[in-house]
Amino acid sequence: MDVLKWIWTNISTIKDILWIIFTFIATFIAILTYRRAKYTILQPLRTEVIKKQTELFVEIIENFSDDIKFIKDIDRMNMIEFNTYYVLDLYGFKSNLSGDLNKILNEVFCSYKLVKRGNELHEIRLPELFDDSKKQDEMHKSANDSIQTQLETGEIDIELLGITKKCQETLNKYNNIANNAFLPSEIKIILDEIIVNIEKDIAIGLKEVLEQVILEAYEKSQKGEKFSVNTASINNLFIKKRPYNYSQLIKKIRKSTRDYLMIDRKWK
Repeated sequence: MDVLKWIWTNISTIKDILWIIFTFIATFIAILTYRRAKYTILQPLRTEVIKKQTELFVEIIENFSDDIKFIKDIDRMNMIEFNTYYVLDLYGFKSNLSGDLNKILNEVFCSYKLVKRGNELHEIRLPELFDDSKKQDEMHKSANDSIQTQLETGEIDIELLGITKKCQETLNKYNNIANNAFLPSEIKIILDEIIVNIEKDIAIGLKEVLEQVILEAYEKSQKGEKFSVNTASINNLFIKKRPYNYSQLIKKIRKSTRDYLMIDRKWK
């Protein structure tokens, strides 16, 4: 009787407490239901993102399998060899390459990169744009005087270097991957560093090596000695001037990619 009396006396309070408990339970269930519904709605989108990223990661793993493939992809040997022939001819030295040099270079190179210090282009190889033959002669004389001055003072400043088709294709491929919206920022930072280093290798490293080659050719010509192109020694000189450790960058990009793919994780 006492219990019933107490309940009847406090019925209003009990009702409020029960309403609070009911409201809490209903709210908790609503939150769980929302989170589950949100997960269900977003799951197809997440699945598609994972699919796109997986395809991208596989492409990265294939492109950066090892150092040898990387060197072949950026076409380092051809970049060195044909740019050597190009700059020697530009500065008036005949190389030991057989055949029509201009025709060969047009087939090998797809573009030219401005590498002149200060980035102020002073065309040495002048296109035939003027009908006035007198003006053409004056411009060619000015270009030849510039070359001769550089040779005599020993202050060579190559203006342009050729980019082979294979090297350009590789750079385009790397840039496309780097600019892909599905690429995680962690991997993009490493890939951007690789691309910048390749471009610096051309604009700084290769430029300096070839300027050294031109001076060597000029010194030999002054002594009446013959100069022949030795691409192996030029390549070795180029390697010594390269400050960039691509091996470490390739390992880093492969590790980051493998981590995202969870390749080394043990599945239970």
